[in-house]
Amino acid sequence: MIGAALIAGCLLSAAPSLDVFRMPDGLDVVLYRVPDAKEVAFRVVIRVGASNDPYGKNGIAHMLEHLIFHGGYAVGGRQFRADLLAGGGRFNAFTSLDYTYYVLDAPKGNWRRLAASYLDVLTNPALTLADLRSELGVIDSEAFLFSQRSLFSLADLVLFPSNNKGSAPIIGTRRTRRNVTFNDLTKLYREYYLPTNATVLVVGDVTPNELKGLLSDNVHWPPTPGRKPVPLERLEMNIPINQSILSYPPAVLFGYAVPELDGRICSDLAELLQLRLTLDLVGREALASKVVVQCTRMRGRRMLLAATFSRSYESGLVPGAMAAAFDDATNRLASGRERSLMVQRRRSQLQAGSAKIAEALIPVVAGPPTVSRRRQLQTWVKPLRPNASAMRRAARRAFVPNRRIQITLNPFKR
Repeated sequence: MIGAALIAGCLLSAAPSLDVFRMPDGLDVVLYRVPDAKEVAFRVVIRVGASNDPYGKNGIAHMLEHLIFHGGYAVGGRQFRADLLAGGGRFNAFTSLDYTYYVLDAPKGNWRRLAASYLDVLTNPALTLADLRSELGVIDSEAFLFSQRSLFSLADLVLFPSNNKGSAPIIGTRRTRRNVTFNDLTKLYREYYLPTNATVLVVGDVTPNELKGLLSDNVHWPPTPGRKPVPLERLEMNIPINQSILSYPPAVLFGYAVPELDGRICSDLAELLQLRLTLDLVGREALASKVVVQCTRMRGRRMLLAATFSRSYESGLVPGAMAAAFDDATNRLASGRERSLMVQRRRSQLQAGSAKIAEALIPVVAGPPTVSRRRQLQTWVKPLRPNASAMRRAARRAFVPNRRIQITLNPFKR
């Protein structure tokens, strides 16, 4: 009996756990603790992205992300990067339409020292000492690799034409990037790189007290408990939309603007549609090699979007199949097997290692810290069978013709 109790206690203590708390300066923190994990995934999400770029200076948020890695006042960029690599760390950063997030993955034994150095630079960068001209050259080179055919970038161009005016979202153009000055960059940093506009996400074998100590000692942003960032300009969205673009390979982005959907229900519907579309388009019909369905935000608007590329000679059937799957969600309840598969998929994601868990959680923690977001996080830690009736009711309310989005890339003229 004693042996069984000890085994049960060990199993219980090894279970992952979730802690969500707020630091005195207003910084939001999400800790997904995985006992015995060999690596710690450390993410800092700032709720600023290409949506916040001033008109004529498209690409500034992405430029700022690059310049952060030029180092701080105590340690220059080259030494900073060398120290992270020498300690076994991997680092990167990504800018999207609505947020920017900074990545550090480190061995458990070195994570605190590397994260302290990372925070020192991120929260007190020497922007005015950075070499802006050389970084512009780097971004110019990156622009050649940046796919203008990215379906989500195309969606932004099509859905919000009043802001883009033909300029590439996120990365901008050579002209708009050269309109940016150091004053513009420091202003953007001061307005949006605030404790109250950021979330720290940590996945690994880290205790709340360890994390609180790290953040207390190494976050140099001034406390802003009552300060809110400049709100996004409310842009008119061009929906409904059904646009065909001459391009190759054939691809389809299909979905709906779903502003009223609860985040958890939106995620459940995305999982259900992912299962059904993968089965139909990849399994049965072989019309596509992969389907991705996301509950995402674009310029502050929640959307449920499915994307796929197709090299099939019958690719013209894909838009109709996607529309049918969305319509089907308003009529056919998710089966018991489908709901079980949804839970299994989430559980498998939670066993994929610290870095992959963190990447899966980024879209959830990138939103403002609301009750809805906390419920979404809880379902990640303890995946529950989705409510089939609630999903169908939500689909019926949200999947309406005047909110439909369909963007088709086609190598042939219509």
